[in-house]
Amino acid sequence: MKQSNYLLLLVVLVFFTHCKKNHSEDKQSDEDFIKFLNDKTYTKSIKRIDSIAKANIYSDHKTGLLYYEKGNILGHLEKDVEAIGSFKKALASFEKEGDKKFIAQTNMYLGNSEAFISNNEKASEYITEPLWT
Repeated sequence: MKQSNYLLLLVVLVFFTHCKKNHSEDKQSDEDFIKFLNDKTYTKSIKRIDSIAKANIYSDHKTGLLYYEKGNILGHLEKDVEAIGSFKKALASFEKEGDKKFIAQTNMYLGNSEAFISNNEKASEYITEPLWT
């Protein structure tokens, strides 16, 4: 009887120690994730995209892709007003090339970004923008 009580106590201690350890690892992971989001990697990527786009060495389609990706990065950072500016530049480039696929995708992202800043009327315009205009 006494041995089973010790065994039960040991099992309970191991269980709680394991739970506490796993919880602290999850918390550390969350902190690392937040550090990653706040890391300057995104900033470096945005600066590189701006530098390449301003060099004007690529076709309109590739320049549009650069601004499209910049808009996505800014959207992930919840900088929706800045993302809208990048998506508008991307849209202008895709319209020059007549790339309907990216025109549609960029309009969708423009609509989403406008919705995130509570500009629902403008969001609706972008999301329902027909491709034949």
